[in-house]
Amino acid sequence: MILRGKVKKGLKIGRELGYPTANLECDSESFPAPGVYAAHATMGSKRYEAVCVVGARYEGQQAQEEKKPLVEVHLFDFKSNAYGQILEVELYEKVSDIGKLDTHLLVQKIQDDIAKVRDYFAAHPL
Repeated sequence: MILRGKVKKGLKIGRELGYPTANLECDSESFPAPGVYAAHATMGSKRYEAVCVVGARYEGQQAQEEKKPLVEVHLFDFKSNAYGQILEVELYEKVSDIGKLDTHLLVQKIQDDIAKVRDYFAAHPL
């Protein structure tokens, strides 16, 4: 499945934890089941391996945003500003479910999910 959208500002939770994400304002009408996915993300002519989270919601987000699931993408080896850019994300394999965790457990889960995605790409090179 491919999701496409403009990168918008989020709550910066991923950045505060050391794993910045691009929050997508998706123009997709259909979405996969909530979860964490191995993905490739394309911005302009550059393609990145990525972790994509579909469906997470955090306290304080506006009710109108809840009509579509949140899509967050952590791009491997990306150090630039992506706000306002169009990002196309191709989802491959679901590597885990999402859930509400305290900060310490969330950081460990993010690290585990990144390791699973890196293992996926090592086993499925392009």
